[in-house]
Amino acid sequence: MIIVIWVLVAIYFSWFESSKFMGTPGKIIMKLKITDANGNRISFMAALLRFIAKMALNQIFYAGSLFILFNDNKQGLYDLLLNTYVIKVE
Repeated sequence: MIIVIWVLVAIYFSWFESSKFMGTPGKIIMKLKITDANGNRISFMAALLRFIAKMALNQIFYAGSLFILFNDNKQGLYDLLLNTYVIKVE
C-alpha cells in the first residue's frame, strides 16, 4: 500500500510540474513555476527525476533543500542536478 501511495504522489507532482501550469496548486497560488534553464516547461521525466532526487536528498537532514540557502540562484541540490529552476511569476 505504501508503494502505491508513493507512486501516486510521484505522479501527482510530476504531472503538475510538467503540465501547462508548471507547478502544483500550491505553487500556482504562490505564483511560482518550475522551469528549465531557458524558462520552458520541463518534461514529465525531468519532473519525475526531480521528485525522486528531492525525496532522496532530503532524507539526509534536508540536504537537498538546505542547499537553497547557499546558492545564488536559490536552487536546491536536486534543481542543480537537473538544471531546473523555481521562478516567481508576476
